[in-house]
Amino acid sequence: MSTNMTSQRLDYVDIAKGISILFVICSHSRCNELMWYAWAFFMPVFFVLSGYTYHYNNSLTVMLRKKVRRLLIPYFFTNIVLIVILFFLGKATLQNIFGIFYSRFYIIPNGKELFHWWCAPTWFLTALFTSYMLVFLIKGKENVEILCVPLFILITYGACQLPILLPWSMDTSFIFAGYILVGAFLRRCDFFKFGWKLMLPIGVLYFAIIQFAGNINYSIRILGNDPSITFMAGTLGSILIIWVAKKIDNTKLKKPIIAIGKNSLLIFCFHIPIISFFNYTIEKELFYVSKYLFYLSGICSVILTVIIGYAFSYFLRKVFPFLK
Repeated sequence: MSTNMTSQRLDYVDIAKGISILFVICSHSRCNELMWYAWAFFMPVFFVLSGYTYHYNNSLTVMLRKKVRRLLIPYFFTNIVLIVILFFLGKATLQNIFGIFYSRFYIIPNGKELFHWWCAPTWFLTALFTSYMLVFLIKGKENVEILCVPLFILITYGACQLPILLPWSMDTSFIFAGYILVGAFLRRCDFFKFGWKLMLPIGVLYFAIIQFAGNINYSIRILGNDPSITFMAGTLGSILIIWVAKKIDNTKLKKPIIAIGKNSLLIFCFHIPIISFFNYTIEKELFYVSKYLFYLSGICSVILTVIIGYAFSYFLRKVFPFLK
């Protein structure tokens, strides 16, 4: 990967994160049926964006120090806070504590739950950490990156046959590393200079592919009907979101979305307890009264969750500066 990328923060990257965190929260809301078009990309886009802003110009020691500070410290901080709250509510178990160290929802697919539901989203931080380790091994060699993407997808096929889910998403970290490499390629070739004439066919292709993708849940290694199709859909969807973000970057809508994007990590980590409260207040039976009222209530709960999550994230960053 090129070492001459600018270090300045890109507003449209934060906009893309802000949009994507809305999709994540919506996927955990009562109206997650509305997410049929976004299941394929709303997690991969975070990995693609990580590659888009990745700089290969550090030693292993420096890189590890940065990733521990940016990913693992927030990971353990979040889980400790949530487990303490759950303990006082009488809902924490020893399995939940073990789940924090294993960082997977299950060991055996569909087996006994390790993570408490509140802590489940934090799997992303350890998954991103292990993915970065794979990318670092490539040492920024562009010709090697091109070969590694199909190799990583091939390894993912084998990983899907494992009888257990490996700790820290080591079985799915290969496909995640593939997304990171895609992000690096997009930035390096200035992909988005091509504009809507390329985005239009990409959008059509994306909606065609997701018809065959199947059920996708990266956190528990459900990679649709075929990992290659899933990877293509995740890549195309991520490209579309980044392109939309670049367009929003030129409008007055950018400021609130950028604010959300800059706090997306902590919102991501803490959104489940908040959205769960709204889910309990929006009973499923409401759907049979009026599906429009049901979906409207769900969308409002997503927006309120973002607002509360942002305020909580802002507070935590003020009180705990190491989370910045």
